[in-house]
Parts: sequence; structure tokens; C-alpha cells
Amino acid sequence: NVERQWMERRIALDERRIEIDEVGNRKREELSRSQRGMDPSEWERLDQEMERKYEQIDEEFRRLDREQQDYWTNRQRNDIQSQREEFDKETERRRAEEGEDFDEEAHNMERQWMERQIALDEKRIRIDEEGNRKREELSRSQRGMDPREWERLDQEMERKYEHIDEEFRRLDRERQDFWTNRQRNDIGKRRAEFEREAERIRAEEGEDFDEEIYNFERDMMEREIAIDERRIQIGEDFHRKREDLGNSQRGMDPQEWERLDRAQEREFEDLEVEARKIEREREDFWYEHEQEEEYDHTSGFDQPMMDDTSMGEVPNSIHPVLVSVTNQTVVVDIHVIEVESISGWGVDIMFDPDALEFKGLTPGSFIPGQIALPNASGDLLKAGGAVMGQSDGFSGSGILGTITFNVVGELPTSLKVVEPTLRGYDGETTVINSDLYIEFNDGGNF
Repeated sequence: NVERQWMERRIALDERRIEIDEVGNRKREELSRSQRGMDPSEWERLDQEMERKYEQIDEEFRRLDREQQDYWTNRQRNDIQSQREEFDKETERRRAEEGEDFDEEAHNMERQWMERQIALDEKRIRIDEEGNRKREELSRSQRGMDPREWERLDQEMERKYEHIDEEFRRLDRERQDFWTNRQRNDIGKRRAEFEREAERIRAEEGEDFDEEIYNFERDMMEREIAIDERRIQIGEDFHRKREDLGNSQRGMDPQEWERLDRAQEREFEDLEVEARKIEREREDFWYEHEQEEEYDHTSGFDQPMMDDTSMGEVPNSIHPVLVSVTNQTVVVDIHVIEVESISGWGVDIMFDPDALEFKGLTPGSFIPGQIALPNASGDLLKAGGAVMGQSDGFSGSGILGTITFNVVGELPTSLKVVEPTLRGYDGETTVINSDLYIEFNDGGNF
């Protein structure tokens, strides 16, 4: 609305300038046809009259420019204040939710970065104000008739903006390095905690300690860590590519940024495929282990939590299967059994938000190319996926998707899976084993 008002006022000034031009041309023509046109002083008076009118219009244009500049400057400063307030509000919310787990170190670093970024934003605002003032002064002076003066001013302002941009990039690199180092430190802690917990269980169980399970879970952990390290490396590589692109002429092309985003997305998707493969191997291992012997609940190792109904053969039905429970995450696979041709699916999952927090939905292999469509709010997760556009559909049995929750409270807890839908199948769809009981056995966490 404000921009439209300014546009209309600018148009009105342009129209007045046109009217002044027309009046001036008419008066010059009349003067040239009259005896007064022989008197140079008459022409001088007419020129002075027109000049005063043009100066008045120019002053109104400058006033409008100042009004626009002041508006946006005030908006920027208000945004800076809002940024601080929102940061503090979000901090209090997280501190209340996370309690003793609240990361004070990360919070303090984020606050420092925010204040430094705000300082740079304020510095940029001052450069804008200085540049506007110098341009207005130049336009009022005789030097403003010299194009080289405008060029010198533009170069001066460009150098100042480049200096600010470099400071922003330096701050961005510092933030990137901090989180990269934190991720690598977390990987080291994960290894150490795994070995510490293994030694504790080995000391408790003695000869009953299951070396096969230990070696399997250790191998799984190392493969997952390798994926995490590659994910970190991809993040670093593409952060550097974005910085290079921002410093080049190609950075002016939005398509270049889109291509870079898609390239990074493809590499992350490849990692997700590998991560899902590892999870399937873990699931198969535990399923086979369960078939060989009844799982000993005094063991400290995690496993898929399947009961006798988990893989029941009911056509066109959905089976949620509890794959794993640790003190950090809960993983659930959504299976479909002997379904007719479908191109999408959906379920509602009710959970306790004091115990669990939705982390992510990974599309399953049963519907290739599907787009994950999760929506979590309060105690309800609407999970699903679909192929966008035309599809012949997919028939048979398989995994529709894998849902991961973060453990944020006390276990045990439960999930309830209801309202199943299968896109392309018009018949009745049932959920087998709709209630999942989730309990973590704290004898170990591998």
C-alpha cells in the first residue's frame, strides 16, 4: 500500500513536469511570435520562471525520496528490534521445554552471532543514509553536472558495501565452522558413549555378553557415522560453492542458485538412501534374531518391536511396525499388505508430545518417486506420501514410509495409528496392530 502511494505521487509529479514543459513550450512560442520576443530580458525572465517551477518539482521529488528512505530505514531498525525480541522469546520457550538439556553454549554463540549481524545491518543502514545524503548534495551542486562525480561517488559506496559483504561472509564462515566442529565432536562422543555402555554391559553380563550383537551394532554405528561425516563434508563443500557463486557474476542468475540447491539436494538424497539401507539391514538382523530365539528382555540391545500380528496377511491393510527404540529416537515403519494399485497413502498417528517429538518421514521404496507429506501439530501427526502427477500405481506389499520421533520425555509411551487412506484404492482399508506400546530397556543402547 505504501509503495503504491509513492508510485501514484511520483506519477503525479511526472505529470506536473510534463504540464510545465507544455506551458513553457507554449509561452516560448507565443514570445517568439510577439514584439517582446525581440527583448532578450523577456526570454531571461521566462527561463527564470520555468527554472523556479522545475526546482520546485525537483524539491518535491527529493522530499518523496527522503520519505521513502526514512520509511525503509525505520522498517529495518524495527526489524532489528523484533529480531532481538523473537530470539529472546524463542530462547525462553526452548529453555522451558528442554530444561537441563538446554544447550547454553550454543545459545550464547547464537546470541553473539545475532548481535554481530545486527551491528553489520546497522552499519549498512548508516552507509545507505550517508550515500543518500551525498547524492542529494551532489544533485544540488554544480559538480552534479559532471558524470565523473557520480561515478566516483558510486565507486566509493561500492567499496563500502563490499567491505560489509566481506564481514558478513566472515561471520557466516565462523558460524559454519562452529557447527561443523560441534557435529564432529558429537561423532566422537557417540563412539565413546557406545564403548562405555558396552563395557558396562560386558561387566554386568560376563560370559552372557552377546559379542555378535555388539559387533553388529558397532558396525552399524560406524556406517551411520560415515554417512554423517559425508553429510558434514557435503555441507562444507556446498557452503563454499555458495560463497564462490555469491562472489561471481553468475550469482546474479537465480537459476544458478536453483541448480546449486538441486545438486546439494541430490547428494543428500543419496545419503538418505544409504541410511535407509542400513536401517533395513538392522531391521532384518533383529527380525531373524527374533525368529531364532525369544528375545531376552534383560539384554541391553535394541531391536524391532514386532508382535504376532505385525505381519498379518490382510489384503489392502496398513501395518505399523515398531523398528527400534533407543533413549534418543523411536523408528516406525508403515507397511502395506497385498494392496491393489495405489499412488499414495496416509495415516493419522496420535502420540504424546510430552514424550515424543516428530523428527522426520522418509519415503519407503514401495512407491518410487513419492513425495513425503508430513504435518505434525500438537499430539497428531498426519503422515503420508504421494506421487505428483500421473502414475499407473503400485501393487503388492512393501514399506510406504519410515517415521522417526525424537524422545523428549519419559518412556514408556504409546502411538495410535488410525484413519488409513490408500490413494487409488476405493475399498475399506484397515490398520493391523494400530496401538504400539513403546518402552526403552535401559540395559544398553547400541
